[in-house]
Amino acid sequence: MKSITRARKSCAVLGAACVALALSGCASYRINVSLKPSGEPVPGANQFNLTEVRYVVPTNVTATGLSPFSSYPITHQLLSTDLMAVAVATYPQTFSTAPGAIPLEVTITCVNNESSLNEAAACASCITLTILPMYTSDEDTYSVQTRCGIASINQILSRPLTFKRTDASWLSITPTGWIPVPASDGERVLGTDGAIQLVKDATLKACVEAIVVSLRRVQPASWGGTPAAPVK
Repeated sequence: MKSITRARKSCAVLGAACVALALSGCASYRINVSLKPSGEPVPGANQFNLTEVRYVVPTNVTATGLSPFSSYPITHQLLSTDLMAVAVATYPQTFSTAPGAIPLEVTITCVNNESSLNEAAACASCITLTILPMYTSDEDTYSVQTRCGIASINQILSRPLTFKRTDASWLSITPTGWIPVPASDGERVLGTDGAIQLVKDATLKACVEAIVVSLRRVQPASWGGTPAAPVK
């Protein structure tokens, strides 16, 4: 029994070493998000400005894998700028930085992270010097909460909306790492740099869609005639 335990620990250590080595070699990724832009506009003529955006990782969540916004930690100002740019590009009739746009506060929270690395497969990969690429997967769950400066609207608007993003990777120090990741959904990308950018784009678009879904809950007449007060 002890020998089996030692063997498993050795495989796990060897697997970690191979992952580090593979990161400098060939990699293929599949990035998938559960929430994608629908293109359906928000009813009404109101426009909105994402004036304050925060990203929160609770102390009980260990975030692993690729950063959702390409860098970590990310400043609130940079995240606000990036998210607003994607919002305007995706829904130009809904989001604007014009003076009359209604300011919104957005909180993005990483509520769960799950990583998987099959020890037997990792050992097999290491035995073949990663000619058989090493497969890993990270699944992150995010909660997006949108608020405004109008208490009556916040009762509907601020209900959090969640989505998941899965990053499946196929890593090797040999060209076999370029083989498409098997049995995985999502958009394919080659190389870690490309994956970092794709993860950022996909996460920002999913966050924008979560905000839009929240805005669709509110009747357009509820906003009418209300000055664009800052969020309190």
